[in-house]
Amino acid sequence: ESISEVFWLTTPDKRQIAYVSPGYETIWGRPRETVHASPWSWMEAIHADDRDRVVEAAFTNQRTGTYDEEYRIVRPDGTIRWIRDRAFPVRDQEGEIVRLAGVAEDITERRQLEAQLRQAQKMEAVGQLAGGVAHDFNNLLTVINGCSELLLDVVGDGGEQRELIDEILKAGKQ
Repeated sequence: ESISEVFWLTTPDKRQIAYVSPGYETIWGRPRETVHASPWSWMEAIHADDRDRVVEAAFTNQRTGTYDEEYRIVRPDGTIRWIRDRAFPVRDQEGEIVRLAGVAEDITERRQLEAQLRQAQKMEAVGQLAGGVAHDFNNLLTVINGCSELLLDVVGDGGEQRELIDEILKAGKQ
């Protein structure tokens, strides 16, 4: 009753919710009575882009114990929350599935932090690339400036060629 996650129990045919913890009201923003009255009402909150995948996984993976899904829900106030939902079968002594149990947690903050980390990593990579390009460019300028100084010695004083080489050197040192 006091955990922040949603702990839930349902019948194997999913026609009845045996239990849903108070965390449902906090995370989904809907009263628990709605999910007791209509066991599939929690599915209506799932973002349309995620719903088909989650429905399929709920009917196939929950019974095998491999249900571990991340999806978005849209709360009544329009905010979107990310959910990680895991489930497994509960069996009787004969091995028959008598319940499906699960835990759904709000992972919105974690997803936002992961997105910020990815953005920071991208910016770091761009910075490293820019630094590498600048280093390579400076190496090229060193060669150009060195060759230009050698050309000055060959060309001597005065003339149009000297002026052009001086322009190259001036541009390379800016």
